[in-house]
Amino acid sequence: MSEDDHAVLQRLASGGRAFSEGYRDMLGEKLRSCIVYPSGGLPGDVVRLNACFTYAVDGSLKDAAILVPYPPSDLPPFALSLHTIRGLALIGLAAGETVTTPAAGGRTETVEVVRVLP
Repeated sequence: MSEDDHAVLQRLASGGRAFSEGYRDMLGEKLRSCIVYPSGGLPGDVVRLNACFTYAVDGSLKDAAILVPYPPSDLPPFALSLHTIRGLALIGLAAGETVTTPAAGGRTETVEVVRVLP
């Protein structure tokens, strides 16, 4: 994950916003376990803020998305908010990597980065 993205996650963690328990747990784990790259040193196939990428959920390909640091209200359909569990799950993942996240109704979903676009 880039230094800039890591700083955004740290602000989310200390900002006092009312995220779900699953989101808080994932955020803490991301901050504890990620490798932080200096600005400009992040490999090109890693999802970062403002990156355009394609991903799949439970094997179903989604439209291309751009990961944005804004809350999910009033975003265009192609924007995926970092404030959602899915957006948080994807930041820092490279093409081909997957993660299992909590979903509605006590389910889980498997999210995969298919491709990060230049």
